[in-house]
Amino acid sequence: MGTAQKKGKSMKKIKKIFAVLLTLAMVLGMNATVFAATDTSLTTATVKGVESETGTTIAVNAYQIVKYDESGKYVPAISGSISDATAVTAAEVQALAGRTSELGTPVPFTLDGSDYIYTGDKLTAGTWLVQVTGSQQYIYNPAIISVRVDTDGNLVYGTLDFDSDEWNTTGVVYVKKSAPNITKTAGENSQGVQYGDVIPFKIETDIPDYTATKLDQDITYIISDNLAGLELVVDDEHPVGVKVNSAEASDAVKGVVTAAISNGNTSFVIDFSNVKAEGKTNFDLIKDNKNQKLEITYYAKVTAAAEVTVDKSNNTATLQYSTNDTVQKKTSETKHYTFGIGTGMNGETTNKTNEFIKIDEDGNVKVEEGVTTITKGLQGAEFELYYMDVNGQDKVYILDETSTTEPKPHKVFTTDAEGRLQVNGLDSDKTYFLIETKAPVGYTVDATPIKVEIDANYGTDGAPTDYTVKITGKDGKVYSTKYKYSENVTPSFDNNLTVNTTTSTTTLDGVSNPYGFTNTTLASLPSTGGIGTTIFTIGGCAIMIIAAGLYFATRRRTAK
Repeated sequence: MGTAQKKGKSMKKIKKIFAVLLTLAMVLGMNATVFAATDTSLTTATVKGVESETGTTIAVNAYQIVKYDESGKYVPAISGSISDATAVTAAEVQALAGRTSELGTPVPFTLDGSDYIYTGDKLTAGTWLVQVTGSQQYIYNPAIISVRVDTDGNLVYGTLDFDSDEWNTTGVVYVKKSAPNITKTAGENSQGVQYGDVIPFKIETDIPDYTATKLDQDITYIISDNLAGLELVVDDEHPVGVKVNSAEASDAVKGVVTAAISNGNTSFVIDFSNVKAEGKTNFDLIKDNKNQKLEITYYAKVTAAAEVTVDKSNNTATLQYSTNDTVQKKTSETKHYTFGIGTGMNGETTNKTNEFIKIDEDGNVKVEEGVTTITKGLQGAEFELYYMDVNGQDKVYILDETSTTEPKPHKVFTTDAEGRLQVNGLDSDKTYFLIETKAPVGYTVDATPIKVEIDANYGTDGAPTDYTVKITGKDGKVYSTKYKYSENVTPSFDNNLTVNTTTSTTTLDGVSNPYGFTNTTLASLPSTGGIGTTIFTIGGCAIMIIAAGLYFATRRRTAK
């Protein structure tokens, strides 16, 4: 072999060796980058999703349940408590949560910064059970965080997020953090209501997820409702409904609910609590239906007698449930409003509004800077109120809901000594008609129906922002007054209308514009017994006078 050939082969070997060295350098460089990234995370274990709460101290502690022994194996901290130390199950974690006294002193996590991230830098290799205590709002179930040893003997810390992490074993989801809520809603068009209206309600709430250990303790889970201005209606047409995750609930669940919601009552309390201290439990609603939605539907009728222009009914549903350390309460409210004409302003019976005034045919209604001057108001005129049914065919009269007779009679509204008519319990989306059924003594009945409308606007909080009372007179003219309505205001005086500390109603138009509904007096009546003898007496007297005149005239002629 020549010298040139030997040199060529030598160069090829050198190139190959250089290529191998270059490849090795690149690989080592890549590994160095990976190791550097890993090194930056080998500082602490991190727990996220634990929120701060005003007035309470949150504590995050870790108990070691799996250890890294001297032989390089992961073993349970309590012998026999875990079947596979490398795959701890949710059931094993729940069981160990009740044996923390056997797991030794916990390692506390420290709050790091304003993002409510808790860090623990004293955890050794293995698996740690994390418990959150002190919360009054959330249920923090026990969870785990791991610390493993890599091939170089470095600790690699894990991260736990209570907001998103969950177990999902054989289709069963085990949530690490939950906060049951309650939502109460009413049927459509139920903001403005009238007496006798039956309103459908629905309560939706979450069934909490507790550990097996927690379920062996006393657990509070109570749903209640307090109905203001309403009473429950339970009959064939208005049944109580119960669903779990949109499916019909079991007979056991239905039984507890229907036993609590009774016809005619103004409140109810449904208690699903486990009462282990007494050695009994209602049933295993929570255990069998955790993380599900519970839905309860029922009906209530408007019955309260309003005494103000706008009468508010607040109806509050309440959920009480156990957290890890206390009993938490949440509420959900619906608002309903009845309206009136001529009623007291916000409970002030001495300050009546002026939408309607009963007068005689000579009466004059004058409006001067919000003060109404009446020549003569008529007391004792009686009216009834009706609206047309959905088909616009039949009259539907407002009934006297306070009556104990059945069927209930029509509600009668009577004018007072000033001729003012007070009508309460009206809806804001119906057209009503007032009709006089009895006139004051000495006056005729005017049976012309008078149209009454209340047009209300509602805000995002469900309360009226303003409303207008409109009365259409017999001449077709509309008499209207617009009011501004607000809640939770400071006491004030406006247009001589007193308001209180909770609501305010003021006239936007500056003056009220009352409708003067007139009655005419009856005509003079004839004497009793028919035509009588008067006409004959008058005729007889006339004949006698004529006869006397003829007699004296005849005597004069004879004398001549």
